[in-house]
Amino acid sequence: MSIYITSIEQAIIDKVFTFRKKNKLSQKQLSAALDRTESFVGNFESAKHPLVYNIKHLNILACFYGEPIYVFVPAWGSSGKVKKRKPVLIIKSKT
Repeated sequence: MSIYITSIEQAIIDKVFTFRKKNKLSQKQLSAALDRTESFVGNFESAKHPLVYNIKHLNILACFYGEPIYVFVPAWGSSGKVKKRKPVLIIKSKT
């Protein structure tokens, strides 16, 4: 069975890659910001792995970069009228 990444999922991966490069971060640094293993971001950027960012990843990235979450999602099919919102930081409970 083959697993494919949709064009929208690839566009999100490309957007995260662009933000990472623009901010001169290594894959290891961005993985650390996501509280994941060193190879986490590299696996997403590799064509060998059919991994995609989920909404929790995008929320953390939005908070990390200080951007609204929608900047990582392509605007295909939208009216172009997007209400700006501040990203919400999710804090893990240690209980």
